[in-house]
Formats: sequence, C-alpha cells, structure tokens
Amino acid sequence: MSFADKVMEGKAHIGNFNYRIMGKLFRVLTGRMDKKRLKTQDYDYSDIETKTYSYMEDKNPYHQFDIHQRKDGYHHKGIIISIHGGGLIYGDKDLNRNSIKDLARMGYIVLSPSYSLAPKKSLYEQIHELFTFFQYIIDNRNKLSLILENVFLIGDSAGGLLSLYCVSISNSPSLQQAFDITQGMMLPFRAITLISTMSKLENTFIKRLALKKADKKRDCFPYLLDATKMIDSHFPPTLMVTSDKDFIRSNSLEVRDRFQEEGVELSFYDYTSKERSLEHVFPITYPRYEESLEVYQNVNSFFEKYTFHLSKVLS
Repeated sequence: MSFADKVMEGKAHIGNFNYRIMGKLFRVLTGRMDKKRLKTQDYDYSDIETKTYSYMEDKNPYHQFDIHQRKDGYHHKGIIISIHGGGLIYGDKDLNRNSIKDLARMGYIVLSPSYSLAPKKSLYEQIHELFTFFQYIIDNRNKLSLILENVFLIGDSAGGLLSLYCVSISNSPSLQQAFDITQGMMLPFRAITLISTMSKLENTFIKRLALKKADKKRDCFPYLLDATKMIDSHFPPTLMVTSDKDFIRSNSLEVRDRFQEEGVELSFYDYTSKERSLEHVFPITYPRYEESLEVYQNVNSFFEKYTFHLSKVLS
C-alpha cells in the first residue's frame, strides 16, 4: 500500500493534527466548487415557499432546517426528509436546495436539516442531533402543519450513511439502547432513497475526524465503524442510485449486497453515460441532467408505491 493510500484510509502515522488539516482543505476546496456551481444554477422557484426553523431553538445555523412546499397548497404526496452529504465534515442544508425544491414541486413537503460537522462533533453526536430533529418534528407536527403518515427519507453520500443509522436505529430497540437514543417516538419511514451512499468509516481518513476516543467504549462502536452491520430484514423498501464515475461506487455495491442478503425490497440504478460524466451524487449537483430528471421521476414513482392511502383500507 502506497503512502497516499495509507493517508486516505486513515492509517498513515501523520498525527491527528494533519488529518484535521486535510479536513479543512477538503472543506475549502469543496466549498469553492459548490459555491461556483450553485451560482450558475439560478433556477426559478418562485412557486415554492421555504421557511426556516431551529430544531434546538438556538441560534446555531447547524441546528436549522428548512421546510419547502408549493405555494398553491398542493402537497399531498407526503413528507420527504433530505439529509445532505459532505463526508460528515462539510456542508449544510443549502447544498441540496435545487433538487429539494424540485421534489417539493412534485407535491411533497420537503424537510432539510443541517447538522453539526466533524471534527467539532462526532458521528455519534451527529446521529443524536438528527434524532433531536426527528423528535422536534413529532412534537411540533401540529404547529408545522405536518401529517406524519407518509414519511420518506433521502440521503446522499454521507447523508446516505446517516440515513442508514437513522432508519436502522428507528426500527430496533436494541440499537436505540446501543446508541443511547431515548426519544419516545420514532418516525415511521415508509421508504428511503440512497444516492451515492457512504457505507462505513472504516478504512477512510474521515474516521480520524468523526470518531472520538470515548466512542471506542460505546456499545455502538462496531456500528460507527461500519453501518452495514445494522442492516436487517426490517429495513424499509429502498431505492439506490450510483454511477460509473462515482468515486465511492463500491460503497453502494456493498450496501446493495447487504440488502439483497437480508431480503430488503430494493430498486437499484447504476448509471453510465457517453455524453457526460456522471460523477458522485450527480442528481444532487446537477439536477437538470437528463439522467437526474429520470432519477427523481423514479424516486417519485417509488415513494408513491409505498404511500399509505386510507381509501385503500376502507375499500
């Protein structure tokens, strides 16, 4: 293994300080690219209303979330919660603002939370922040005019990893105990979508930034290293998207294989194109690509398939 490979896998003896410098460099470079990209994507969303709230009711911007919905009042398809990516060390809710509003335009109420970033907060703490967000949604559903009957989840890259934790923990009292999650109610996710998902921290330099010494003593530590260990047959129906130029495509394949082993209902899309480079999380970064539009139509059809309608029961 080359020295560069050892660095990327977090195995090089360069000290935690230098790994933190790597994280800062990643944030700066990625931030510049995203700022430039979003500046060119000045799409018209005058038909979409966006309101911002704090799920911890403080002034920390990483504890804020947005609610996006159509101004004409058509939002009967349910609720989508979108968890952004960024390797756990970068980004906020605004990274996905275009793709999120496109989903809202389809008739969903879309909620997009930010969460504190590593190394300031660990993966364990990020998971707890998201469950605090879920609990806030449950406690304030009447004030926010939310009906929590058809709730769906989308996560891209590190947001996909966090989605694996949120869904698995929600479905398992033993995992709730292992992760010290004590909320009284869990959101019932009917189906989820994972876009270019991360699957684990093991063998990544991010492990150096997102895990703390105290985590090694936690019952959940094996799962913090590898989220695929939590996947079981109780996982809700899942749609997955990756592409030939996705630099962590192997993560999606690993999660796909685990879903298939456990018998999870799965729709898997692996995109290739001769016309353009379909890179990591391309439906998020370039939502107007032909392939991206197809992805969101597939997501819409997939979620509609698992939407609960009272009329079906009564008939």
